[in-house]
Amino acid sequence: ESQLGVDNLPAHINAEVAGSAINSREDALVYMTWTYLFRRLLRNPSYYQLEDSSPEGVGNFLTNLIEKSIDELVVNKCIKADCDEKLATTQLGKIASFYYISPHTAGKAFEKLQLLKKYDEMSPYPWLCQLLADANEFSELPVRHNEDNLNIELMEQLPWKINPSEAGTSNGKAYLLMQACMWRVALPISDYINDTKSILDQFARVLNALIDISAMLSQLSICLHLMRLGQCVNTASPPNEDPLMQFSWVGFDKSLCIEIRRELGLKDCKVGGEIRPFL
Repeated sequence: ESQLGVDNLPAHINAEVAGSAINSREDALVYMTWTYLFRRLLRNPSYYQLEDSSPEGVGNFLTNLIEKSIDELVVNKCIKADCDEKLATTQLGKIASFYYISPHTAGKAFEKLQLLKKYDEMSPYPWLCQLLADANEFSELPVRHNEDNLNIELMEQLPWKINPSEAGTSNGKAYLLMQACMWRVALPISDYINDTKSILDQFARVLNALIDISAMLSQLSICLHLMRLGQCVNTASPPNEDPLMQFSWVGFDKSLCIEIRRELGLKDCKVGGEIRPFL
């Protein structure tokens, strides 16, 4: 059966609007008639909760789906809808379509970054890592039986804590696994290795989308910190340590970092106790 529904239809419509294939609600209705959902709707109406199988009932069902999707896209600032039934994409909608991320992820990131007035300049990484982990793309990360307790135990070995009530959530688990990757903390069970791989598969496109959203808001500092955070996750190195630790043969040996800097004539990159991103 078709899996197209209220949960994922907004992402599809957003992509079509961004590509100028859909320019009005009428275009969206025509688009729906070419989907597998439309083919299966009358063959298995109970599966799709279609109460009226008449042509008018099917039309109302599809129109209702489209209206809910458009409303969600407008709320998340991915499209603009005027009174003339016209639909137009926005810069945020183009970013969500390009990186194929959920419109909800884009809208939530835009809202949080736009309202950002002040943040802890000395330690922006916990907040940015939390913003990444809260993305919808990580909301389906499996949380198995008793893993909430394992997550609490794992949290004790990590520098950035979460509320214990979030230990049983997918996004809370993703936040912990991102940290475990950077600090190279041993994972409690083998299933966590596959979960970390699943996170890393989605991490790059979510990160790049947030970088583009920050650039759209003219937040250079946040862009640089996000880039540094991406480097740290990919190289399994902490963000608040010497960037030389990103080399696997250096590891967490601070004395080796000092020796390398001395031999190469490099200055200490610590400014006010914080490692600044390279420009």
